[in-house]
Amino acid sequence: MLRLICSFAMVLAGIALSGSALAQSCPGKLIEVKPIRNASGLKLAELQVYYNAATGKNCARTMHSSATWGKYHHTEVLLQTCKRENFSLRNGCSAPRLALTDWGNFKYQAGPVSVYGKGRCVFSQGSIVTISGGHATPHRVEISGHCG
Repeated sequence: MLRLICSFAMVLAGIALSGSALAQSCPGKLIEVKPIRNASGLKLAELQVYYNAATGKNCARTMHSSATWGKYHHTEVLLQTCKRENFSLRNGCSAPRLALTDWGNFKYQAGPVSVYGKGRCVFSQGSIVTISGGHATPHRVEISGHCG
């Protein structure tokens, strides 16, 4: 009986660990989310940007949606900060002070990536690539602003 209980506990621990390894969260407060959709409007993923007031850091990740969850897709996230004078809503950061990116063939998300952003403006970009009929199609969104 003890062996059965220990085995069950190990299985539960494995499930808990694998679930946390699937998608890593960003610390702080979620400040903006943008869905990434294909031409038909199907949500493929979403770009999420967070701010942690305690550390002054911004964090971003591109999370797969239910349509792409658990399936390998080329997925990217980019996060930049810059001074207000180097920022425009249309073009983002013209002279980034800090920039981090994560990209690859992922099943759940790209990121999280974090950069110091207190007193700076933020530019983030998320993308996911779908393949249909042998053609790769990138789908991308941007979040910019949130100048501190």
